[in-house]
Parts: sequence; structure tokens; C-alpha cells
Amino acid sequence: MVIRRFSDKVATVKSKALKVMHRYLVKRPGEIHDIDLLFHILEQNVARLRDSSAIVRKNALKLFNKLVLEFGERIDLNSKGGRFMPFEELL
Repeated sequence: MVIRRFSDKVATVKSKALKVMHRYLVKRPGEIHDIDLLFHILEQNVARLRDSSAIVRKNALKLFNKLVLEFGERIDLNSKGGRFMPFEELL
């Protein structure tokens, strides 16, 4: 349910959903074991990195940082046949 709110029309809702997911990962590290779910969260989060609202991008970056730190060594981001975001777009 929280992941669906990442794509909401209202920036406040998207921002709160990103915060909730971040808090969940902070309080329960290692709880996500399904790689497909992890990829889905990453894809939705990367889409929010391109959002027009600064607060949404800020919270998406915090969540992205937590995901990379928590799961970075366990997954290959290129294993689904592509990259989530070109390096130039992160700058």
C-alpha cells in the first residue's frame, strides 16, 4: 500500500510515503527478502528522484541512500537488463 502512494498526484502524499518506507527500513533492517519487491521499490523510488517537487526528491534521495547502503552488496542493479538512471541525470 505504501509503495502505491509513491506515485500519488499530491506531493505531500508521495513525500510521506517515502518517509514511511525509510523509517521502516531504519527500524527493521533486512526485513525485505524478496528481490522482486526490492526492484519494484527501487524503480518507484528512482522515478521520484525525477519529481518536480523538491521535498519529494529530497525524501527519495534519503530512501535511495538507505536502500543502497542496506542492499547494495546483495543485488546487481543491472541484472534486469538496464540501468535505473544514467549517471548524468544524478548530477
